[in-house]
Amino acid sequence: MWYTGLIKLALRKNNLRVDFRVYPGDDLEVQDPLNLKVKIKQILSSAIIRSLDLIAIVSKQGIEPGNYAKEIAITSNLDIKVIAGQDYITPDGFNAVFYEIKQNIKPGLPIANAIAECRKQGGKFMVYGLSKKSARTIEKWKSSPYAPDFVEIWNDKSRLFRDMDIEYPEVMSSAATTSRQLEDSRVYTEMTRKDLQALGFLGEDEGVEYTPGYLSKSEEVHQ
Repeated sequence: MWYTGLIKLALRKNNLRVDFRVYPGDDLEVQDPLNLKVKIKQILSSAIIRSLDLIAIVSKQGIEPGNYAKEIAITSNLDIKVIAGQDYITPDGFNAVFYEIKQNIKPGLPIANAIAECRKQGGKFMVYGLSKKSARTIEKWKSSPYAPDFVEIWNDKSRLFRDMDIEYPEVMSSAATTSRQLEDSRVYTEMTRKDLQALGFLGEDEGVEYTPGYLSKSEEVHQ
């Protein structure tokens, strides 16, 4: 089911429910544009059913699916914020997601080079699936440009809790690849509006004056 014009108060809240890692399908598949559109609409509907306020649509193939999802959410006047991310695996053993970058980071870079490119584009990033070795590495990066903006410590796919005793903001993600997985998940991270604004994921007062689609149409009729 595709939801439009829902009456929700999501982005008006001060504490928001966030899922930073949602995939628009199997990343090994080459997505047909029409099929991708259907999957993204299903995922956005499931996110709304879950009462999520912000989701990141991420892909190893790049930021295009996330940007497409963002466009759908805006044009459909959905009360949910979508950000785009590039899921990235480095040859030196890191898993990262680079958010709100302007163009895809070329594959095969060591983590430090990939982070430098992300920062150059004004992006933010998360690391996930940390080993003890990689946790020790990022702990040395505190207060440097290479320091991650947050670290995933749990997801519904691996179901492994990774408490590495590191001093970074910690998040939990569904890592869902289908709308059903997202709808069935009970995992999310609660973040304050202030923290999301500091990351650049929400503008100041963004969504506070949200008007559901059916009300907008009603106002047009009566003008």
